[in-house]
Amino acid sequence: AVNVATAQVELEYLARLGAPRRRLLYHGIDTARYRPPATPARERRLLCISHLTRTNAHRKRLATVIRAMPHVLRRHPDARLELSGGHEDAYPDLVALARAQGVEHAVEFPGRVSTEAKIAAYHRSSVYLQPTIYEGFGVSIAEAMACGLPVVSNIPIPHLPAQAVA
Repeated sequence: AVNVATAQVELEYLARLGAPRRRLLYHGIDTARYRPPATPARERRLLCISHLTRTNAHRKRLATVIRAMPHVLRRHPDARLELSGGHEDAYPDLVALARAQGVEHAVEFPGRVSTEAKIAAYHRSSVYLQPTIYEGFGVSIAEAMACGLPVVSNIPIPHLPAQAVA
C-alpha cells in the first residue's frame, strides 16, 4: 500500500502523521474536455463549486461570497452567483443567509452537477470565485482556468503561518 498525496502540503501532513511509503501525485486536468468555449457566451455570473459542507463553507468562505452579493448587485443588478455542489449540512444555512441578505433571487444552488453541466457553467460564467483559506490543490480552480475563465482566489503562501495571510 502507498499513501498518495495530491499536493505538497498533503504530503507534509502525511509525514507528520507518520504515514509510511508516501508519494506525491499531482492532479491532472483533461484539457480535451476542459477547454475554452469556441464562442464565449459569458453571462454576468459568478461561479463557485464546492460540496456544501460546513467545513468547506468555512474554508472556501462561501458565506463571505454571499454577503458580497448585495454590493455586486448594486453595480450589476443582473449578476448571478452559482454555488454548485452537493446540498450537505451547510446548504440550509447558506440558503438562509442568501434570504437574509435579500439576494435569494440572485443566488442559485443547483446541487451536484454532471461533468458536462459543470463545463457548461464554466463556459457561461464571467469569473470563477473561490476566496479559500487554503487548498491542497484546487481542482475547480484549475478546471476553470483550463476553460479560459478568470479566477479570483486567495490561496495562502504555504511557508507563511495561516494568521499572516488570513
